[in-house]
Amino acid sequence: MVVDVGVVGRTLTGSVALEGDWAVGSTITAQTKLPEGAEPIVTWFAGTDPNAHGEELGTGAILVLPPEVQGLSVSAIVEDASGLYYGTIEAFGATAVRSDAAAPWFVSSEIDPDGTVWVTVGLDESAVGNVDAIVIEQWKNGAWKENTSRRPSSTARTLRINLSLADDLLNPGYATLRAHTEGAYGTSGPSEEHTVVAQIGATVPLTMTCEVFADGTALAGPQELTNTGDHDLDLLSVTTVLDGAFEDAGYWTGKANGATFYIGPFDGTCTLRNPRNISPGETLAFSWKTTGLRFEGASPGTVPAHYGTISFKIAPGV
Repeated sequence: MVVDVGVVGRTLTGSVALEGDWAVGSTITAQTKLPEGAEPIVTWFAGTDPNAHGEELGTGAILVLPPEVQGLSVSAIVEDASGLYYGTIEAFGATAVRSDAAAPWFVSSEIDPDGTVWVTVGLDESAVGNVDAIVIEQWKNGAWKENTSRRPSSTARTLRINLSLADDLLNPGYATLRAHTEGAYGTSGPSEEHTVVAQIGATVPLTMTCEVFADGTALAGPQELTNTGDHDLDLLSVTTVLDGAFEDAGYWTGKANGATFYIGPFDGTCTLRNPRNISPGETLAFSWKTTGLRFEGASPGTVPAHYGTISFKIAPGV
């Protein structure tokens, strides 16, 4: 709205227009046209009467609409700080409305061998510092139910959240999630749905047995990892643990369906540089071989009942 004032001697003349998006969190600017030499001071107000000034909000050429003005009418009074003119110019704006908080989104998800799911949720720039909680909901038994809630830091654009979904990843083998935020700008709409898919047909960690030869060579496998779901999976890393054995020299070589995908020392975690995709219905048959391995209390040629484990970290395919 623009208000014009006629010239009356040294009375302040000109106009002021309040421009911007009338939503909480947005910026309103007072655009003034005043006589030569005038130095405008803009004072902002908010109240319930659209034709009167309410409580003072502050001064300055711009105003960021705070949450407390939701539903109130915003106005401004302009005065001259130079001393050349007296009087004021008034301007009445519109009613400030609540801004719909931007919905978050899922950046990624990973699954630990024990069934713990880690999801990374992203926030819109406007939400940073204004979110009290990121709420993760799960579709279960025909309805959306809250799984967990976390408070992000005041500066973070992403938050990594752990969820317990072990039972769901066993049966039916997946979990469907969505997220929303709660905070200064109210409750956001829901994010797009995100499905976390488990690999079915394999138990993690997988217990291995092996045959140890006189030269210290050890063989293990084959072991199978099957994707019986409807979504692609990515094999991200392999963790191996020794049990009563020592590796004097050499490396483990892992093959999947005859193709080498892992070469590294045993007893540790190897993150694959290029995640191995497992398509729906595909089975990976793993085999392992190393040299320089020996066991306490075991003679070459024996087959220990249990000597180590291999576990796989998988995630929905990209």
